[in-house]
Amino acid sequence: MQKQTTLTDFTILQKLGEGSFGQVYKVFMIFICFEYAMKKVRMGNLKLRERENALNEIRILASIQDQNIIGYKEAFFDEQSNCLCVIMEYASGGDIAKQIQNSIRKHTLIEEKEIWRALIHMTRGLKVLHKAGILHRDLKSANVFKSSNGTYKLGDMNVSKVSHGAMAKTQTGTPYYASPEVWRDQPYSNPSDIWSLGCVIYEMATLKPPFRATDLKGLFRKISTGIYEKIPKQYSSELNFMIASLLKVPPQLRPTCDQIINDPTVKKYIDEFEPQSPQQQQLAKAQLLQTILLPKNLKQLQQKLPKPMYEIDQPVQQLPNQPKSTRSVSVNEQKYTERPKSQTPQCQKKQPNVVSNQHIPRPKIPLAPVKQQQAAKILKEPQSHRPKERPVSAMRAQSPCSVRKSVDQKQNRNPSPLVRKSNPYIKNNDENINANIIKKRNNIPLKR
Repeated sequence: MQKQTTLTDFTILQKLGEGSFGQVYKVFMIFICFEYAMKKVRMGNLKLRERENALNEIRILASIQDQNIIGYKEAFFDEQSNCLCVIMEYASGGDIAKQIQNSIRKHTLIEEKEIWRALIHMTRGLKVLHKAGILHRDLKSANVFKSSNGTYKLGDMNVSKVSHGAMAKTQTGTPYYASPEVWRDQPYSNPSDIWSLGCVIYEMATLKPPFRATDLKGLFRKISTGIYEKIPKQYSSELNFMIASLLKVPPQLRPTCDQIINDPTVKKYIDEFEPQSPQQQQLAKAQLLQTILLPKNLKQLQQKLPKPMYEIDQPVQQLPNQPKSTRSVSVNEQKYTERPKSQTPQCQKKQPNVVSNQHIPRPKIPLAPVKQQQAAKILKEPQSHRPKERPVSAMRAQSPCSVRKSVDQKQNRNPSPLVRKSNPYIKNNDENINANIIKKRNNIPLKR
């Protein structure tokens, strides 16, 4: 039986975001040596419907493995913090919302090639979801992430729904990106995600959403009419036409994912971005897992979560200033660390330059003239030469009595009887002291 993964198996590096129900962190897994994104959901603060949405995201992510959708790695319930932790693929490029904010700060526009690249990758991700009968329902610039190699990936499937071809009726998603049929409480399907895709592409071109208002009534009026400002003139007419087709008010007039991919302009950019793979992309086979039922006791939730899906052959990353772990090696560590260790070449120790084993004579240095005379004198008269006695150090020469005398002199007072020198002509020093006192008294003049 494998040991359950806990929060102690990860090192939190950075906080990526925070929502009303949890936080997202950039973490480093210790025994795999790789960076991931951890989503912590506080289950104790959620209602029943919100808990089911959190489990629904795990089900969808674990069912689909595609290069244009954020990959699922593992999910576990941490009893100590009462949090549901979802380990996902980390996209180092951030989301599109961050990219737009950087362009606003720099007063620049996003290149048109980058917008077409995002359109192609997001359309491919939606195609995989729609083929599996899944609606994203919350596609926006903050839920599309960019990896280190420039690939855009769809994420945050919290409110995604498995429709099985039927029309959805629940009103959900972000108001700025919601389709007209969602605003009207009408049944909706795949074209609703296409509308949201058009809103994201328009926002990348103009750095602002296509429909804006001060209140919800004004926003509903603009979305229902489908009137928006034109994109900047520096972009091509093909991009303007693509955005207009995606933001058609009637849902049946919007193109499908296959029609977007087969567009001549889109094909031209696909050949430019992927010259080595001109063949059509093979869709990932999505086998939906069974619905994860929420138990009454959250401690039993771990048994119903999907199994881990870590890639063991991925390149190992190094964590700067990684703290040394003092805990014992777990079963998971033994499982995931079974890889051949690279043999590092050992540096050879430098051998000392040995010329030969023969004794090398030291060069004779001539003595100074004065030293030569002293040496000659010593050789002639060895008996007359005697080593000089070393002077005793001042501190050792001082006895306790002499030290006490110096202290009395500094303090300007009479020396103590212990330090006073004995007078050989007077047998008793005390009598001498009394005689001196009497002399001093006699010499003091009387006051009149």
